[in-house]
Amino acid sequence: MRLRPGRSGPSGRRSTRPGISWFEEPLQVDDLADLAELRRRTGLTVVNGETHFTRFDLRDSLQHRAIDVFMPNVARCGGITEATRLSALACAFHVDIAPHGVGSGVSLCAALQLCAATPHLRTYEYNRLPNPIREGILTNPPEFRDGALTVPQGPGLGAELDDAVVDRYTIARF
Repeated sequence: MRLRPGRSGPSGRRSTRPGISWFEEPLQVDDLADLAELRRRTGLTVVNGETHFTRFDLRDSLQHRAIDVFMPNVARCGGITEATRLSALACAFHVDIAPHGVGSGVSLCAALQLCAATPHLRTYEYNRLPNPIREGILTNPPEFRDGALTVPQGPGLGAELDDAVVDRYTIARF
């Protein structure tokens, strides 16, 4: 459900009950003026950013004071280098990050490396729905233990691919 600021006040106030951490993309993601107004009027934590693909998208959200937590998707925003730049930009505006946790096992490993290197990490949005290219593609998937994911320790992202599974999902080789 998408909310318009004129109607979100009452809903927002109800959502301050215990157990509600934030409003994730409560409005259109590029409706920055209304996102800022929603934040101001409700006092709720507004999260946005899984569709911010560049520093310029994020910069605009930060300048409008439209978000409290930035949710980058490492696989969609240009990889770990651009995600690190986005994270540093968010930090300059005192905005935490909570990487968006969908995609393959490789993107999971990249996101976990970003989390480990980010001083202003709020949380990692870990998607536990079955996903064969997340669970099956790695020979050494991160473990979920004691309420946390382990950060891969190998070289690079720490990901080791299962070539047979990669072949099963390969459509074309270039």
